[in-house]
Amino acid sequence: MCLKRQWFSTYKPYDEGSVLIGNDAMCKTIGIGNICMRMFEVQVRTLTNVRHVPNLKKNLLSLGALEARGYKFSGADGGIKVTRGSMMILKGKQTVNMYKLAGSIIVGDTLAATEKEDTTRLWHMRLGHMSGRGLQVLHKRSALPVSNIANLIFVNFALWVGNVE
Repeated sequence: MCLKRQWFSTYKPYDEGSVLIGNDAMCKTIGIGNICMRMFEVQVRTLTNVRHVPNLKKNLLSLGALEARGYKFSGADGGIKVTRGSMMILKGKQTVNMYKLAGSIIVGDTLAATEKEDTTRLWHMRLGHMSGRGLQVLHKRSALPVSNIANLIFVNFALWVGNVE
């Protein structure tokens, strides 16, 4: 489920449903489509049949729905990996009570980015497409003029265990 309409690469109106969220509030689904994400600095993944629910406070990806489609997931050391067969599809980092998905949303032909993310991406390219972990190390050593690189590497998609009907 996604609250941002501009993130969808394909979209069609869908007013036949609503979602019951954790506080027992009902949120109306107004569209459905696909969202493209760049994972691991290179690979592009497409999340299909994503519901557009503008009243959400966070974008959510159901591990239960992924499991129903044949994906497996495992968590360890504050991280989670979603696999299909031997291929890692998605990964995330644990926050307080959820996981944040690592990657960047692709809007049209470009990545969705804030001004801070553009600066981080520029340094990523200047340094020979250095990994996110490498950028974090440089940031900790005060070698990069970026204010908060740790939050820029993870997309605002939270993973939760549950099914979407």
